Amino acid sequence: MRYYYYDLEVYKNYFLACFKEHNTEKYITFELSETKNEIRELKLFLNSTDTNTFFIGFNIIHYDNVLLNYILKENKITTLGLKQL
Repeated sequence: MRYYYYDLEVYKNYFLACFKEHNTEKYITFELSETKNEIRELKLFLNSTDTNTFFIGFNIIHYDNVLLNYILKENKITTLGLKQL
């Protein structure tokens, strides 16, 4: 089994998804800003997980998970759209 602790930060002009793999020093980050768009890579990462991968966080049911599901479903993602959601 694989466990990730994660948190999302959303501002009107900046988005960051940060995942830390349990029992390692490995951090995986994805950014959306005026200078960087790693949404495609975030989707690839999330879609590469299986039923033995678990995500742990604070307030993930009503906030982070909602955002991640939106990101997985939508094609055009903006920081302002995420902030409004």
